[in-house]
Amino acid sequence: MEDSLRTIRLDGNRTPASKTAGGPPRWLGPLLPLVFLSAALAGVWIVMRGPAGLFGGLIAVAIVLGFGWILASALLPAAPADRRCPDCGKEALAPAFDDTTRGVACRSCDYLDETASAWMIAEEDGPLESVVLRERAARRAGTERNGRTEDESR
Repeated sequence: MEDSLRTIRLDGNRTPASKTAGGPPRWLGPLLPLVFLSAALAGVWIVMRGPAGLFGGLIAVAIVLGFGWILASALLPAAPADRRCPDCGKEALAPAFDDTTRGVACRSCDYLDETASAWMIAEEDGPLESVVLRERAARRAGTERNGRTEDESR
């Protein structure tokens, strides 16, 4: 089989990706309900008893922020996919498999992460319609083998 840009050949043993701790800090969890409750109470106070100018000003700020977000999203280009390998540091990451957008592999070392998303990298490499159609067909074939279609299982 001939190698393409999206086919990765890994020699020897594969190095699994290390688990990285992500997410918000632990101390933030207990404080979030208090922050949201305070925000809700402040909103009720502004609507019921606050000055009309403050209410109008906050509505104007919300509208300007919304339009600003839309304008920034439309005019500023998205960042390119990060192809830097976490192990060797080279710009050599590529989708690990031809038939899915899940999994990245490094062309320089034996790094492989089968759970990482390769969507942005695959999107830069070319059209994704064939990959999406293959994933959809595989999902449908899996549900039909179990004796139920996707609509019947809902």
